[in-house]
Amino acid sequence: MKDQSPNSWEARADAHSFYGFTDLPTIENRGATVLTHGSGPYVFDVHGRQFLDANSGLWNMVAGFDHAGLAQAAKDQYDRFPGYHAFFGRMSDQTVMLSEKLVEVSPFESGKVFYTNSGSEANDTMVKMLWFLHGSEGHDQRRKIITRKNAYHGVTAVSASMTGKPYNSVFGLPLPGFLHLTCPHYWREGQPGETEAQFTARLAAELEEMILREGADTIAGFFAEPVLGAGGVIPPPEGYFQALQPILQKYGIPLISDEVICGFGRTGHTWGCEAYGFVPDAIISSKNLTAGYFPMGAVILGPQLTQRLQAASE
Repeated sequence: MKDQSPNSWEARADAHSFYGFTDLPTIENRGATVLTHGSGPYVFDVHGRQFLDANSGLWNMVAGFDHAGLAQAAKDQYDRFPGYHAFFGRMSDQTVMLSEKLVEVSPFESGKVFYTNSGSEANDTMVKMLWFLHGSEGHDQRRKIITRKNAYHGVTAVSASMTGKPYNSVFGLPLPGFLHLTCPHYWREGQPGETEAQFTARLAAELEEMILREGADTIAGFFAEPVLGAGGVIPPPEGYFQALQPILQKYGIPLISDEVICGFGRTGHTWGCEAYGFVPDAIISSKNLTAGYFPMGAVILGPQLTQRLQAASE
């Protein structure tokens, strides 16, 4: 039950804090859960109650809440050099080594990494990169972004426009030019008597129809989570990416794999794209990138996009 005393932690939380993604009437009835610390996969509140945090924080605390090695590494680095940027041709030695490692473990033979503060910001940055790249190559009209209904890509104005969730309509989103295909959920979206292979073929045909209807020369990129995370943990139907990628390549549309949730082992492979047998043009990473110990996102560019962005910058 909610502690009604005016100086309780719950009352103090209600008085001065907004909760993200929360049903406020429910909180009004039962109060917030104010946490103090964690141990392994468990968290503890101000009343000493223990909870199994089955969602791993926000899909990110995959090493637990008190991993001694991660905590010590962070403390040591704060003592040595607490933080820096990557502007003006400057970069910390740790950033250089991380970029090397990310490209090494990526499915790309070569590439470059651009860092952000979150997965939302990384998706937002990737869209800007695509707009910049196409514009520099003389294709200013290549602005539209294709994603899927029920997909989740973030909370910035651009990444929320990519997110195919109806609740974003309260913000007047999506912005113009953000297009959403059928959710690749065979159980819910399959037609009566339709096999999984036929469902995949129908979704591939829908993609090509959208490209032709909108104009291939207006499409900047296609973004997809290998497994839809916040959309319900929905794996793709069999052969899905193998059916879609040739269509995207046919019309010169980059395929971006949003691995904010899927990346670093959650599918049993380092990357979700590896689990489902495709190599994208770029990977969006966050969450497991730091195991939740500090906020960070990354755009990992494959060799072709690296070369094209390098040329655009020059």
